[in-house]
Amino acid sequence: NDSFFNEFTVRLRRPAAEAVERLAERGILGGVPVSRLLPGAGLDDLLLLASTEVNTDDDRAALAAALEDVL
Repeated sequence: NDSFFNEFTVRLRRPAAEAVERLAERGILGGVPVSRLLPGAGLDDLLLLASTEVNTDDDRAALAAALEDVL
């Protein structure tokens, strides 16, 4: 089976919810803020991302570049 699915969490320099909103303004689905899954846990700067076999290296590079811009 050549398919894969990987989730990972990154720590941002600002609240993840803000970064997700700014990415959405650019038409980019930028993951899920961990604070949405665990409200009140003090994890506002964590962003849950996923990558599958349908994501290309260019897709991942575009997300990384967009994250740099919004941070």
